Amino acid sequence: MPEERGAAALELDHRLIEAIPGGIVHVGADGSIQCANAEALHVLGMSYDAITRRYTSDWEPVTMWEDGSPCRAEDYPVTRALVTGEPQPRATIGIRRPDGTVSWAIFTAMPVKDPDTGAVTGAVVTFLDITERKRLESRLRMSDRMATVGILAAGVAHEINNPLTYVMANLDMVARTVGDGDPRLATRLHEAMEGARRIRAVVHDLGVFSHADDGVATPTDVHEVLEFCARMLRNELHHRATLVRDYDGELPLIVADASRLAQVFLNVLANAVQAIAPGEARRQRIELRTRRAGDGGVEVTIADTGGGIPRDVIEHLSAPVGSPGLGLGLYMSHSIVTGLGGELTIESEPGRGTRVTVTLPPGGLHHRAGTPRPVAAAAPRARILVVDDEPAIRRCLADLLEDHDVVAVGSGRDAIAALDAGDFDLVVCDLLMPELTGMDVYGHARRQHPELVDRFVFMTGAACSAPVRQFLRETPGAVLEKPFRAPDVARVVTGLLTGADGRFASPP
Repeated sequence: MPEERGAAALELDHRLIEAIPGGIVHVGADGSIQCANAEALHVLGMSYDAITRRYTSDWEPVTMWEDGSPCRAEDYPVTRALVTGEPQPRATIGIRRPDGTVSWAIFTAMPVKDPDTGAVTGAVVTFLDITERKRLESRLRMSDRMATVGILAAGVAHEINNPLTYVMANLDMVARTVGDGDPRLATRLHEAMEGARRIRAVVHDLGVFSHADDGVATPTDVHEVLEFCARMLRNELHHRATLVRDYDGELPLIVADASRLAQVFLNVLANAVQAIAPGEARRQRIELRTRRAGDGGVEVTIADTGGGIPRDVIEHLSAPVGSPGLGLGLYMSHSIVTGLGGELTIESEPGRGTRVTVTLPPGGLHHRAGTPRPVAAAAPRARILVVDDEPAIRRCLADLLEDHDVVAVGSGRDAIAALDAGDFDLVVCDLLMPELTGMDVYGHARRQHPELVDRFVFMTGAACSAPVRQFLRETPGAVLEKPFRAPDVARVVTGLLTGADGRFASPP
């Protein structure tokens, strides 16, 4: 019976279409959606009843090309197939679905023609979902950009560190010479030093930022990381909200990669800032709150009085939802925190602000504040070798160490020759130099002059590489972080010569 065979054929066609892994949509000659398979409904984010009440042109406001520019309905492969009556090549198009997420697919279109007249009666659109591939590409591009910015930050920090070191050291010396003799000059020197300190803080932050993704977990003070993030966003914060701090003074340290933790807080804090319109700083607030968690870990809350986050974005937190400046940042933050064994939760309501809570597991370490710094006694006169390829820094250190006998050299080779030629009580050595590095100098001393292995002061910047930081963690001695000031030099040198604590001297 023809009718039965026709029904069977239609059922077979339906089953075949549903079994195809890609999306398939049948479009009428007027652009109306006639039918769609399950994969098409998934990619477009709509029900069958909803999609069959629409026309292809209805998607124009929510479609885009790969470069982010709007994709017009007249440029859709299906539109061109209906107009030209010719098969259309593949085109990659993004579609913002009703839930706010973006799906990407490769579309093709074939015209459907009347077998008798050849007139175009519709078109069949096929498309392959590449959303996950796009998400991976986006994450890889973000990683590449972060790596590039990190390299740039490290280079900028290194170039600024050396001149800033002798600027600050010389200002200290001039200030001591001037004393209270000329109040106006003393005021100007104080202002110059304050400006140099602000530059030092920026350079230090650039160095911390350049460490991103080196994967090194160390005891980390959450408050220091939060303050770093606040400084990075200081200008935007100043115009949008009042920053309120509510810190637990007895917070334990946690074991984490500080740069990755900074990435989390920077993302969340940047979202909070962007949620508040400029010019409302007196009315709006952003709160940084820390507490000890019930299991001995750390709980950090960043709350704002901004516009809030849509519920659908929060629900898709475990995937990069593609919201500009928001979804990918939240996704990356969520991934980093869960990778640390912690938890990131969001409470938000449109128009009523957002509260992001990051809970981090305990690291089995106690807060630094509970350990008093030993007070160093006056250091005896010593013979000190200063090694730095920057002449101005060598001169500054020789002046700052004028109470000691100083020999200053400008290369690793000259340092090794000096060590072999004479007895020294202390070595103040730059880590990164042409040809032989400070690590090479230390290696020679360890083999030939073992009495000096714990009498090295390594000068370096915050932007040093992961292998260098690993070397510093595993090596006795002290670290003098550039750009340093006269009191930093005195504290570290005196600490090592007298046996007091002088392991680290870092900028605030």
